[in-house]
Amino acid sequence: MNTDPKSSSQTVREAGFGLSASHVDSIQNRLRHLQKITEALAAARTVSRVAETIITYGVSALGGRAGTIGLLTEDGSAFKIVGSTGFPDEIVETWDSISVDTPSAWADSRNGETVLIDSPEDMAKRYPDSAGFHEAFGDKAYAAIPLIEQGRCLGVVGVGFAKPLSFTADDLEFMQTIARQGALALERVRLYGAEQRARAEAEAGRRNFEFLAEASRTLASSLDYSATLNSIAKAVVPELADYCVVDLAPGDGNLERLAVAHINPERVAWVRQIQEKYPPQLDPDRGLGKVLRTGQSEFYTAITEEMIKQGARDEEQYRVLREIDIRSVMLVPLTARGRTIGVITFVTTGESGKIYTQEDLQLAEDLAQRAGIAVDNARLFQEAQTALDMHRGAEERLATLTEASSALLASLKLNQLLPTILRLAERLFAADAYALWRMEGDTGIWHPVCHSGLSSREGEACLPGINASVKATERPE
Repeated sequence: MNTDPKSSSQTVREAGFGLSASHVDSIQNRLRHLQKITEALAAARTVSRVAETIITYGVSALGGRAGTIGLLTEDGSAFKIVGSTGFPDEIVETWDSISVDTPSAWADSRNGETVLIDSPEDMAKRYPDSAGFHEAFGDKAYAAIPLIEQGRCLGVVGVGFAKPLSFTADDLEFMQTIARQGALALERVRLYGAEQRARAEAEAGRRNFEFLAEASRTLASSLDYSATLNSIAKAVVPELADYCVVDLAPGDGNLERLAVAHINPERVAWVRQIQEKYPPQLDPDRGLGKVLRTGQSEFYTAITEEMIKQGARDEEQYRVLREIDIRSVMLVPLTARGRTIGVITFVTTGESGKIYTQEDLQLAEDLAQRAGIAVDNARLFQEAQTALDMHRGAEERLATLTEASSALLASLKLNQLLPTILRLAERLFAADAYALWRMEGDTGIWHPVCHSGLSSREGEACLPGINASVKATERPE
């Protein structure tokens, strides 16, 4: 190993390469810049950070006055500006994208060739539409360097220089080396970002599946749909909403509010009071009324101040709505057998700050569909149970009457017949007590012959004859 403390420039010259000291210093300077860029790009984890690194270190390494970096949009129709240096902030804020149809050095570099413009005259000749812009900011030379990865153009780095230049082959190679490093870093973070998004989507899908599976178990656990929907509303909070309301439409043009759940249980009563004071208006063209009419969800990604003002009926309700601090709303129909039987309202507030997405709406609609079927099944079961009870009651009455006819015809003795009548009365009619009375022909006084449910004293009491003065409400003493 050479331990001579001579500088590397001296070593190069003594090695006989015939390079001047200034040339060697230039090479070393570029190597230092490449090392810095490589280290910075290795630490970058986002597209914006990579773009910032390329434009910051790259322009400095190339000795540029200013620079801009743009990435091709997915459809390849434009370059999206993602970073710049050397320009006033008020100008940068107005930049968004550059169409590939605009004649420019950027558009021409998409084929993978670096476009080098060595003077204002060259710029005016080749790109007259861009000459005025570059002249205004003092560009005397310009380079458009494509970011190429595996033969695909990812974007372009544009660098302006403060003086005319005669670009050399070394200059071109250095620019393209920086661009290759940047393109590799961009592709790396894009792949990393895609992997992270895929993992996040898979995790969200797993959570949604588990949520729907648990909701299905809850819906199947009871045929009391009111209790079940209350359980569902509580399960929705805070997984999908800060508060949730379930309304059923009984078919009379009104709504039956079955469930209210809030992320803060202490505010449930407060929410109910507000809803009682301001019951929903079933406007057929908006809100709950429209959902019931069309069977289609209403999805409000962001609730604006203007929407709150339009929805408030008076100043007090406007104040309450502002206090709730609603951020997003989903009104989702409960449907079964082609009918809309109710609506589930999902609301996020400033407490979570969550803004609903299409994925949230899909999850809410899946849940509502399952809930609608469960409610309809519970209703059908209750209707069938009621009909069955009525049928059984009718059968029992018919059997009792048939038995009564047989019993009454089978006995000709009054002391046997009267207890039979009493027992039949007990089976046919619900009462606290039963008694049969017989009137003495000579006195007109009524005496209990047989009874059930009366006290001994009441069972021995007599009633005056029909002509006696007695109030109908008085009981015998």
